[in-house]
Amino acid sequence: MYKISHLKQFNPTLAQNRFIFPIFFFFFFFFTASTAIHSKTSISHSRVKKKKKLPFALSEIVSTTPSFFSSGERQHAVVLGPPLCGSGEYRSFRSSYIILSLVDESPVNSSSSDDFAAFLDAELSDTNPQQEEEKQESDDDDADDNDDEINAVIERTKRRKISVVDDTEEPNGSTSHIVQTEVTETSVKVDICIHPGFIGGMCIKCGEKTDDDTQSSVAFGYIHKDLRLANDEIARLRDRDLKNLLRHKKLYLVLDLDHTLLNSTRFSDLTQDEGYLLNPNDPMQDALKGSLFKLPFMNMVTKLRPFVHTFLKEASNYFEMYIYTMGERAYALEMAHLLDPGRVYFDSKVIAQGDCTQSHQKGLDVVLGQENAVLILDDTEQVWSKHKDNLISMERYHFFASSCKQFGYESKSLSELRSDESDTDGALATVLKVVKRVHSMFYDSELGENFAGRDARQMLHAVRSEVLKGCKIVFSRVFPTKFQADNHHLWMLAERLGATCSTEVDSSVTHVISTDIGTEKSRWAIQENKFLVEPRWLEAANFLWQRLPEESFPVKFPDVRLNIISKLDQVNQVIGIDLLSQSLLPAIVELAEDRHWRVRLASIEYIPLLASQLGVGFFDDKLGSLCMQLLQDNVYSIRDAAENNLKRLSEEFGPDWAMQHIVPQVLDMIKNPHYLYRMTVLRAISLLAPVMGSVITCSKLLPVVVTASKDRWLRKASSHVW
Repeated sequence: MYKISHLKQFNPTLAQNRFIFPIFFFFFFFFTASTAIHSKTSISHSRVKKKKKLPFALSEIVSTTPSFFSSGERQHAVVLGPPLCGSGEYRSFRSSYIILSLVDESPVNSSSSDDFAAFLDAELSDTNPQQEEEKQESDDDDADDNDDEINAVIERTKRRKISVVDDTEEPNGSTSHIVQTEVTETSVKVDICIHPGFIGGMCIKCGEKTDDDTQSSVAFGYIHKDLRLANDEIARLRDRDLKNLLRHKKLYLVLDLDHTLLNSTRFSDLTQDEGYLLNPNDPMQDALKGSLFKLPFMNMVTKLRPFVHTFLKEASNYFEMYIYTMGERAYALEMAHLLDPGRVYFDSKVIAQGDCTQSHQKGLDVVLGQENAVLILDDTEQVWSKHKDNLISMERYHFFASSCKQFGYESKSLSELRSDESDTDGALATVLKVVKRVHSMFYDSELGENFAGRDARQMLHAVRSEVLKGCKIVFSRVFPTKFQADNHHLWMLAERLGATCSTEVDSSVTHVISTDIGTEKSRWAIQENKFLVEPRWLEAANFLWQRLPEESFPVKFPDVRLNIISKLDQVNQVIGIDLLSQSLLPAIVELAEDRHWRVRLASIEYIPLLASQLGVGFFDDKLGSLCMQLLQDNVYSIRDAAENNLKRLSEEFGPDWAMQHIVPQVLDMIKNPHYLYRMTVLRAISLLAPVMGSVITCSKLLPVVVTASKDRWLRKASSHVW
């Protein structure tokens, strides 16, 4: 015990102040005792923790391969494998690696992976009696939670098999080891990227850049710019989307725009009778409100088809809907906005011309839906050559006069008549019933919940085949001469509607479809009390999905002028060639310009006969320009017949005559701004080439074809010319 005298010797000032002593003594004693207790506790904890200490420490996470160690580094690296990505998948070995550096206690000169593994196991498991005692003394210590975490790490590490993967000799003779953990069944798994898709040439999964991302992939630019998806990824997405679709009991519906859901025209193409459309004070504006849209920035006006909003609203309950148009993307998006301003029905599912994978063709390869669950509404069957079983042909909506003119109709348009389709009985109202019926058949509760093997195309075929079920049809003067009847589109249409077709009449025939009441088969139909109808009866049944009254489609009496032309050789013998040419020429010109395209088509068939009877001189003066005019007709069938006429005339008058009077005018049409007429030139060249001979073909015709091959609209057509 310290005394006052001792403190005097140490500090006389302190000794004089008796009140300071108790305080000093108290702090001195407290400090001494606390230091002793803390030292003992620290030693105990350090021993316990030393027993659990791992022989390696977490060094760093790097973004390179494990070979980054230099030869002078005296350390060992344990590669535990690539870390988990956020998506649950794993990166490649070029991704991040967890590198664990061994501490100085490691046997750096070990030459055996087994020795190193044994050393690591010993370090992880060995304990001594003293450590066991210290563990018992610290059972109640708060460090137990940390011990549990360490135990978990130790157990996971002991499950790994450590192997030396690299043994590098350093300049001073020492060895550096890079040790990699071999992955067990419960360890990290590494997948090689299969490149499911690309954006701008870069893989959307691993980021690898590739110069050729077009192989076995399809562009989906309408989903994201420059996006391409691999075929396997497309199949995966379609399967996943179909499962989701089936859960919600829906199908897919692909919708065309022009002449199906709406009709557009340029301001400059409006006729005088359509001027009221631009007059805000016209009484018709109230009736057109909400369906007629003036778009000055696009220089056009658009009319939505009656019933379209109701159609989309009801169809959305049964279908996931796409827009698919051959128009440009800017136009397609604007039309989609008019139809779906709230982006409820289509959102980004708007496919335009630039998204098509084939020129002048539409395909379901850019639709993320299984084909067996897709229905298509379109007014043009030809563009769906690979998917006709999915197609429902729509009656064209011709509201504007320019639309009628485009397709060869000379009658006044709906706008000129200040009229429109019926909401309740129009095309969209009719088709809505059809698609809802197909949907009902697909999800028929009697078929159960197993949808494997169900096909919407089969359901559509079943509905369509009921339209003319029980009818047997014979055609008369409907197909061109020597045409294979069963290849004609009307023959195939009749069979799709459930009818049976025949080339010969018998008692089982129910209908004769004819354009001429004077044919033998037409007269037979009248005598046998069979139905005699014109081809429009069949077309109307296709659009309206029902058999219409036959009396509404009677066959009209033929034109007297056509009868005269068909018997031209007999008339020539009676009145002579001069009188015939003077009286017949006006009738021929009038027939070739008739507002009914079938009359124009019939007149073309008799032009070679006229040429042979009246002579080359008469033809050059009177009919040559008429033939060139027919090559630019609005109706494809007439252009096709005019092309064949050129071949027959060249055969009649010879190659030299054709080279002088036909070839130059035909080749000049390749400059026409409309691609359909430029395609007509290529087809005419393919027919003329065999007649003209190799010299003229190579010198005059071939250069035009080569030039056309650079035209993006004609590239495919030019490849088939030869």
